[in-house]
Amino acid sequence: MDIKDIAYDEVMGVEDEGVYVVDTTRKIQLWNREAERITGFSSSEVIGHSCSEDILVHVDEDGVYMCANGCPLADTMKNGRELTIPAYLHHRDGHRMPVSITASPLMSPEGHVIGAIERFVVATVSRVATATRVENESVSSTAQEAPQEKVQKAPASTGILDQDALNEGIARNLDELRNRDESFGIIMAEIINFDTFTERHGEQAAKNYVNIVSNTLKHNNDPGDMLGLWREDIFLLILDISNQDRLENLTKKLRMLVATSFSDIDGEKMSVNISTGATLARADDSIESLTGRAVNIIRMNKMMGISYDTSRELNTESGTENDSVKEEAKNKVHTDSLVKEKKEVKKKVRKAPKASKTKKARSMFSAKPGSLFDIRPGTYGLIAIMIFIWMFIYWMWETFYRYN
Repeated sequence: MDIKDIAYDEVMGVEDEGVYVVDTTRKIQLWNREAERITGFSSSEVIGHSCSEDILVHVDEDGVYMCANGCPLADTMKNGRELTIPAYLHHRDGHRMPVSITASPLMSPEGHVIGAIERFVVATVSRVATATRVENESVSSTAQEAPQEKVQKAPASTGILDQDALNEGIARNLDELRNRDESFGIIMAEIINFDTFTERHGEQAAKNYVNIVSNTLKHNNDPGDMLGLWREDIFLLILDISNQDRLENLTKKLRMLVATSFSDIDGEKMSVNISTGATLARADDSIESLTGRAVNIIRMNKMMGISYDTSRELNTESGTENDSVKEEAKNKVHTDSLVKEKKEVKKKVRKAPKASKTKKARSMFSAKPGSLFDIRPGTYGLIAIMIFIWMFIYWMWETFYRYN
């Protein structure tokens, strides 16, 4: 019997979960309607293709591409056992979605493995609420309803909050922190090289770019969290988290999920990268001090180069890294970041206040960076001072001692 005949009823009749069937070469043979709804891919787009061909391209909690490293379909066909694991699939629109996967072997009437069946459902992302939050559930729900009515007015993204609504949300949470000791955290996420991308690909592609980040953040956070655009290229999350380690772990995971998201733009496979700043609120914080602290962390992380490595492109069919693509991506990211940083430095120089007398004195020992005599205080400056003193002493000796 044909593999489609064997598995048709088991797959196509299921309505509450996405289901698809692959043969022993992991080519998709059946794809049900719920799989279409969850992933955005129609059956005509995937039948006859491997899910690693820019379709689902699952990644695990560490951002490892499972098609080449621990594919559940390959494992279940190899050992003949059913397994259930968490993963993040690639949606047709480019973002990442959390799913729970169950893979099981497909057997022929003779008892031979002829393929595999994968069932998947969208996983619920939730964090355990504190006792105080549960007791004040009605207060929290009321606080969440008001800002949800305000949606980002710019056409770049829909269904998320604008800066005014985010300010209101932060103000309410700060009041709860002071009055009820209910702590919270925020994460700012800035799209790296957004201006360069917009100039190169246009505003419509930039909107798609923003939507990839928006949907990835939205699908991988608690429904009670507040998500909005703080600026055209900066997202802000207000989170019910009171532990610094948990906040940092979530931030790392979100950076990974955004970096492994991708979409086809102008015939080119494009991935996104973000720089993040995460911080817990303090009782003495204002909206400005809290968000300012997150912005400063972003700047520090950008200077230190802390972001998920999007240059690690993977050839998912063979499971090997494409070195030329990797090097090209690294060079592009490095070049673009240098251009943007140079512009930012120029702006800061124009706005910088006049140097104090102390700073002017220090600058006497600092040449133009990169020049032959690039003398900086504390390094070459000290040597220059010592040489000057030695020459002065020698001149004194020559003038007043040797000839007298």
